[in-house]
Amino acid sequence: MSDRMYYSERIGIEKEKLSLKELSTVFVVIVNELTKKDYFKEFFGYEDNFGRTVEGSMGNTFENYSLAVLGRRISDPFYNLKPNYTEVDLFDAIELLHDNVTLKTIVDEFGLGPAFAEFNITESQSVYRSKINKHLARYGSGWELLEDGTIRELVQEEFRGLVDSPIQYGEEENVDKRIRRAAKSFLKYGASELDKKAALIEIGGALEYIRTELEEFNKKATSDIFNLLNNYDLRHNNKLKHADYDVGIYYPWMFYTFLSTYNAFVMMKKK
Repeated sequence: MSDRMYYSERIGIEKEKLSLKELSTVFVVIVNELTKKDYFKEFFGYEDNFGRTVEGSMGNTFENYSLAVLGRRISDPFYNLKPNYTEVDLFDAIELLHDNVTLKTIVDEFGLGPAFAEFNITESQSVYRSKINKHLARYGSGWELLEDGTIRELVQEEFRGLVDSPIQYGEEENVDKRIRRAAKSFLKYGASELDKKAALIEIGGALEYIRTELEEFNKKATSDIFNLLNNYDLRHNNKLKHADYDVGIYYPWMFYTFLSTYNAFVMMKKK
C-alpha cells in the first residue's frame, strides 16, 4: 500500500472511524503486502532454490503457534479473505506479528546453497508499525502500537513527552518509577476503570512525596490536585467525596493534569 496522500486527504476530508471488521480486513491486507515483500519469510516459511518448502519459526500453522504462545488459537491472517477476529484476538495477532516481522534476503554464500542474510529487525518493525498505526488510530477511541510491541491508548502529540519521556525528579523509588509505572498502567490496552484509578492514586503517591516542594512551586495547583485525589472517590473514604462523576471524562483529564503539573514543577526545579 502506498503512503502517499490522495485527493480527499489533501483537501482535508476526515477519514471515518473503522469498525472491528474493517480494521481486521486492513490488518490482513497489511500482513499479505509485507509477506509478499518477504518481511515474514522467516516466520511463515519459504520455498528454497530447489522448490523445497522450508518451515518457518511459526511451525506448521499459525493457529497452533498462537496456542503455544498465547494459550488459545487465533485464525491465520495469511491470505485470510474473511477475517472474523474479536478485538482481543486482533490486537494479540498484531502484537504477535510485530515480534516476528523480519525482512531477510536469501543469498548463496560461496555456492554452498541458500542462506539467510538478516536485514534490520528494528527497521522492519518500524515499517510494520507505521502501516498498522495509521489504522489503529481510527479504531474506537484510538490506539497505537509501540516500539516495545504493545498496544496502548493513542496519546496526542502534545502529550507524548509527558507520557513517554517524563522528566526525572531524581528519586527513583518514590517518584520517578511510580510516575513511569502509572503512565504505562493507565494507557495500556485492557486497562479497567480500577486500573486507571490505581494509576491516578500512584501518581498521587509520587506527588505526595514531593508535596512540600510542589506547594512552594504552585500552592493553588497543588491544592487542586489533592482536592481531586481526596474528594473524588480516589482515596480516603469520607462523606465529602464525589463518586457520581463520569470517569471516562474525568480520569483522562486528571491523568494529564497531574502529569502536566509534575512536569512543569520538575522543569522549574532543574532551572
